[in-house]
Amino acid sequence: MDNSSLFVAIIASVFALGFALAKYKAIMKRDEGNEKMKEIAKMIQDGAFAFLKAEYTWLSVFVGIVFVAIAISPTDQGLGIRTAIAFASGAFASGLAGFFGMYTATRSAVRTAEAARTNLKHALAVSFSSGIVMGFCVVGLGLLGIAILVFLYSQGGPITEGV
Repeated sequence: MDNSSLFVAIIASVFALGFALAKYKAIMKRDEGNEKMKEIAKMIQDGAFAFLKAEYTWLSVFVGIVFVAIAISPTDQGLGIRTAIAFASGAFASGLAGFFGMYTATRSAVRTAEAARTNLKHALAVSFSSGIVMGFCVVGLGLLGIAILVFLYSQGGPITEGV
């Protein structure tokens, strides 16, 4: 792959992440509702992040085990340390996108509920925007990760031989 294609991929990923950030900021400007709604939303957020902490703890153990298994496998079968690094990078990007998605979803839910009290169209806009944040984070981080790995592992990149 030539450098211009990598440049386009990196620019596209930056735009995707920028769009996700802009959508997130627009959601956060919305009204959170009354104090009772905020209190309930805070409990939901706390519960969601307790879940994520437990999930990501076990997931990191799993990723570590699979990383080692891939890293010590024969490179002639398409495995080895480079594949293990790509696997761990993908797992990290996926986890990061999941974190951003959960963070946004738990904060947008109360804003969606508040918007629904007066206007269904606005409530749908908030909820769809929340999903857009997650989707564009997945796309942006995935594309950025692939572009970086292609650059690092391709001819002319700094890591072209077996690492």
